[in-house]
Amino acid sequence: DPDIKYSLHKGANSISFAGVTPTAVSELLPDDFESFFSILIGQAMATIPKNGGWVGNLLKLQVNRGYEVIVTEAIPDFRFECIDCDGLDPYAYGCTAPQASNYSAAADVDDGSCEYDVPSEWIFPQWSDQKHQRFIIFDQLYVSGAPAQPEDAMGAFVGGVNVGFGFPTGSHTVVPVMNQVPGDVISFKVFDKSSMMLDEITVDPEVTWDIGGWVIVGCTDPTASNYSPFA
Repeated sequence: DPDIKYSLHKGANSISFAGVTPTAVSELLPDDFESFFSILIGQAMATIPKNGGWVGNLLKLQVNRGYEVIVTEAIPDFRFECIDCDGLDPYAYGCTAPQASNYSAAADVDDGSCEYDVPSEWIFPQWSDQKHQRFIIFDQLYVSGAPAQPEDAMGAFVGGVNVGFGFPTGSHTVVPVMNQVPGDVISFKVFDKSSMMLDEITVDPEVTWDIGGWVIVGCTDPTASNYSPFA
């Protein structure tokens, strides 16, 4: 969607440019917000502001390419300025996550508005200044003695505080955890949507947070109905 709107938070953000032709950075950034951008980074390319202009080898944003930008202030409603970025298109915005309570089947573009029926203190992990992440993958997850349903949720905790959650997709439940201290022990609780109850999941050995990487968690008993050969 060339008209896509981004809700940029202070720090690092991932965006893309979907205009018709490659366009100079200075032409794409609205005057009201250009001073908020401290760097734009592409594949082996970057540009930074200097003396009222931009210097570096990232002279133009290419069509359908992704970029990382760092902004000094939040821009809740950012859109590039280009011929096709006029806001006059048929794209429908809304929540595109099927597990969300406000999921919209008619939405073409996710607008970041998704809301989830999980405990109020649970947070969905977001990119920040330090965008380090680790994925915990639960294989063949069972909830209250039965296979987990798409609306059930697995939450990750560090020091008793929720640091992320995820939902089952097929036989796997992926829980992203971001920006913790390497070595922190991660504990888990599963939210049974049908009963609105929380159950603690015991993991042996303990899962700790580090920069990057993933780990598969599951039942290691070959005689169990939810045995996971990958765990």
